[in-house]
Amino acid sequence: MSDEYEAEGIANSESAWFAVQFKPNSHKIAERNLTRQGFEAFLPTFTQTVKRANAFREARVPLFPGYMFALVDSSTHSWRTINSTYGVSKLVTFGDQKPASVPFALIEALRHIGNVGLDQPAYEVGDTVHITNGPFANFITQIVGLVPEQRVWVLLDVLGKATRVAVGTDSLVKL
Repeated sequence: MSDEYEAEGIANSESAWFAVQFKPNSHKIAERNLTRQGFEAFLPTFTQTVKRANAFREARVPLFPGYMFALVDSSTHSWRTINSTYGVSKLVTFGDQKPASVPFALIEALRHIGNVGLDQPAYEVGDTVHITNGPFANFITQIVGLVPEQRVWVLLDVLGKATRVAVGTDSLVKL
């Protein structure tokens, strides 16, 4: 392949992405040590509202808890060295004990998902939405009104009673 493609992050035919299982709460350690060894590490994350010390705050958490991806160039590195990397539990393997590669298109799609928040879709009254974070995360509801400053009114069933709640559009995914 040409240098132009390699500069854009499209690797040569000797490169492959692999799924890596990291040890509990060790994603930062595993990512740092994979990078130090010359591997490209990719940990897809998303913003989640978490409650700490009786207060809600935003935190970046792994999209796939316990897993990340590593790009291995077989001309310079062996995938076997990943298993002995500090913070890594093991490479994900199937049947024949060799890791199965992850398609480049999937990695590019996951990288694109991280940038989706830049172009918020237009919401309208009646749209069905999924609330992705905040105290009402994982609720599926309908928009019943629009509010300025990128907020919408949704109707939630809380304790058997329909309750109208204002939610930020950055916490919604249109279904």
